[in-house]
Amino acid sequence: MVPATSSYVGAVTITTPLAFLGGPFGMIGGAVALTLIAAVSSMIAKVGVETLAKAVIQKLIENGESIDSIIKGINDFPMITQALRSLLREYVRQFVG
Repeated sequence: MVPATSSYVGAVTITTPLAFLGGPFGMIGGAVALTLIAAVSSMIAKVGVETLAKAVIQKLIENGESIDSIIKGINDFPMITQALRSLLREYVRQFVG
């Protein structure tokens, strides 16, 4: 909700979305949720999407997921670039040999 386009005025413009985001925990829950979102975003930015994806793949392999199903998951994942998709497929194939 953007204050300029909102029908709400003043502090209500901020407190209403926070309360909505917080669900049953209200405005305080919304503030906590925003803090968590910021922390996770910051971690992804620092670590890098590639490193994070490789860690997930490593865990899937350790849990017994088949190489074919992991590659299918990579191919079907909508929010990564072709370059990253190719890099991750190659990373998975390293575990075959």
